[in-house]
This record gives sequence, C-alpha cells and structure tokens, in this order.
Amino acid sequence: MRTLVKIVLTVVALIVTIPIFAVTKEIPILKLAIVAGLVAGVTAIWKYNPDKKITNKSENITNHQLDKRQ
Repeated sequence: MRTLVKIVLTVVALIVTIPIFAVTKEIPILKLAIVAGLVAGVTAIWKYNPDKKITNKSENITNHQLDKRQ
C-alpha cells in the first residue's frame, strides 16, 4: 500500500513540475532549481519510512539521580 502511495505522489510531483518546466524556457537557472527541487522531493518521498524507530542519543544515556549534599 505504501509503495502505491509513493508511486502516486511521484507521478503527481511530475505532473506539477513538467508544466512549470515547460514555461521556463528562457531561464536556465530556474530550470536547474526546479529539477533540483523535483529530485529532492522524489528522494524525500521514497526515503520516508514512518515505521523506522528513531533512536535519540539522550535515550541511550541512563538517568542517574544525583544526591544533594546538605
């Protein structure tokens, strides 16, 4: 199911990007920025994994209770 959603999102990104890319015929820097944005977006779509457990470095440190001197 998630693969199907990723494929649909990739196709939607292409459908949105291609007309914008066609309009910017004369500005090569803008074309480069659009392609870079598309590549970054598609990479983010395919790397997204909500099931992957993110370990925080602070979780690995044991919690010590310090005694105060009086």
